[in-house]
Amino acid sequence: MAILSITPGITGLAGVNPSYYLIDTSDSVATVTTAGYLNSAHAEGFVFSNKNAALVATLTAGVESTSWYKVVVTGAAGDYVYSLVAI
Repeated sequence: MAILSITPGITGLAGVNPSYYLIDTSDSVATVTTAGYLNSAHAEGFVFSNKNAALVATLTAGVESTSWYKVVVTGAAGDYVYSLVAI
């Protein structure tokens, strides 16, 4: 499964906090809430901080749902982990 798309919630307002992302996935809630779920998106250039939230569409056992999650960044410089935690 995968992240299908990520869209910043407010285009053109770089550096404005708090902010949010719209994330469409074909992943389950269990997968989305796994530590490091957003690491690959960060590696592709998305910038996340602890001042972000995300409205995430998931697919669990054939059932689509949409929920809000808090972006959580942990670790030390050069070794950050980017995760989503249910609000």
